[in-house]
Amino acid sequence: MKTHEMIKVKPYLFTSKLFANGEHPLYFKLSDGSNRVYISTPFSAAKKDWSVQHYFKKSVPDYAGKNRFIQDQESELRKLISNSIALGENLELIDIKKRYIGIKANLQLIGYAEEHKEYLRSIKRIGHARAFNFMIGAVRLFNMGKDISLEDVTANWLEKLQANMISRCVASNGQLNVFRHIRIVINKAIKKGLLEKHKYPFVDFKLPKKEDTTHKSLSIEQISILENYNGGRRESVLYFLFSYYAQGMNHRDMAWVTYGDLSGSVIRYRRRKTGRPVNVALNEKAMAIIDHFRTHERRSTDFIFPILNLESHGTAQDAFDRCESHRRYVNKTLKRVAKLLGLPDWIHFYCARHSYAHNLYLSGFSSEMLGDALGHKDAAITKVYLSSFPVEKLAEMNSRL
Repeated sequence: MKTHEMIKVKPYLFTSKLFANGEHPLYFKLSDGSNRVYISTPFSAAKKDWSVQHYFKKSVPDYAGKNRFIQDQESELRKLISNSIALGENLELIDIKKRYIGIKANLQLIGYAEEHKEYLRSIKRIGHARAFNFMIGAVRLFNMGKDISLEDVTANWLEKLQANMISRCVASNGQLNVFRHIRIVINKAIKKGLLEKHKYPFVDFKLPKKEDTTHKSLSIEQISILENYNGGRRESVLYFLFSYYAQGMNHRDMAWVTYGDLSGSVIRYRRRKTGRPVNVALNEKAMAIIDHFRTHERRSTDFIFPILNLESHGTAQDAFDRCESHRRYVNKTLKRVAKLLGLPDWIHFYCARHSYAHNLYLSGFSSEMLGDALGHKDAAITKVYLSSFPVEKLAEMNSRL
């Protein structure tokens, strides 16, 4: 009979396989002296970034989170082996692998989604992890609070889930969000060998069509009214106006830009959503807002805006929660100011981005140039931003026929 000491478990960089980006896949290697099996992980690394003793080196972004994830999974494997030996099961290595990845276990949709959320959090993709919550809530409401086996997620079950969401007046785009995240879980389970390919339910179930949403924006005249406002809660207005002047920089990017990103009147940063580099040429109005928030001499590592404080928001989750809280506060106060000024009550922070794109497009700038300024990867996204023309502009255009 095998003993715990006979079975070795260790993370293993599979250098025999090379990806196009120069990295090698990372596996767990199980060996008992004469046999070995490999279990895939979500990670890969270059040789120079990997240490057999310490795993990911400090040169790797979020190395600590990745190492914690590996250590947690390694502990789970060791515990599984110890328990099976204690029960006298004498499992072969392949049986341990199958049990670990869940082929013999009853793999659950919500449980597996929660596990994927933990992985996303470990690599600081907090927003992506949070996006699974709506799907998990919809499944729990439909399934009377219970989880469901991935084996039972069939096209028929998906149709019933959709009927339930329709009865609760969930919009088409909300339904699409739920099914896309279920599909992510299913695809990952199939890729890891947890679910057989022929049980993929989205062959017979078609996703609902995405509904076009109206991206509301303020006109140049309405922006001017905000510019002239000097009453209470003005700082929320300044955050909005800076985004408008700074090529529609979104709230999370504003929270993270530092004085080191600022050179003269140009900010160079990478969008946290896409990783795409963006250069922002600031006008005098934007620079005046930066000066408003500059209370003393700043170091290059200091944030430009007083949203984050790494002493209080040291973890990725803390920083994400703080950004969300601050954005909600700005949106709430913007609505109050809008009411005082007679502006639309649907105003929110993100419409500064839409307003920037819309007003410059109406001034004659091309969608390609605006897409580059906004940091869009896809021209189709820019076209969605510019899809809603004011009726007055349409009337002016049509009068020239």
